[in-house]
Amino acid sequence: MRRCVFFILALVFICGCEQPKQTQKTKKKSTIHAQKSYLADAIQHLKEADPNAAIRSFDEAIKQDPLNPESYLLLGQVYMHMRDYPRAIDTFAASVRVAPDEGDGYYYLAMCHGLMGNIEFAVSNAQKSIEVFRRIQDEEKFMRALALLQGLMQTQEPPEAE
Repeated sequence: MRRCVFFILALVFICGCEQPKQTQKTKKKSTIHAQKSYLADAIQHLKEADPNAAIRSFDEAIKQDPLNPESYLLLGQVYMHMRDYPRAIDTFAASVRVAPDEGDGYYYLAMCHGLMGNIEFAVSNAQKSIEVFRRIQDEEKFMRALALLQGLMQTQEPPEAE
């Protein structure tokens, strides 16, 4: 009798564990589909010159997959074009937290800080983007980041002569 009960419990446990995996896969697929849908909607809103609707769609895409840096990068660029640099910086910083090994977040952080006059932060982020682009051997982005850094270095005040 004990063997029969043990066998039934083991069978229920095994069958019970398998079902959530399938549900989890299905849920992940639907989440990815929903996120892509929100991103497509956001891009359409941008084409229609409706940045506020685009922001709402990007926010929904981030809710669907908070670990996807693409959503943060696109949303940050919308804020940057709206000249809402503090929100752009927050959004690009989130991108860097989610994907510290991707250089685009650092590059856009450098741009925003530069536009706000925070040259020290801009230079630091530009240098990080250069390091990442060099490491992943993306020459085009490396050169773009290097040009940004050079421009930022020229805007820094020269040290006072003694």
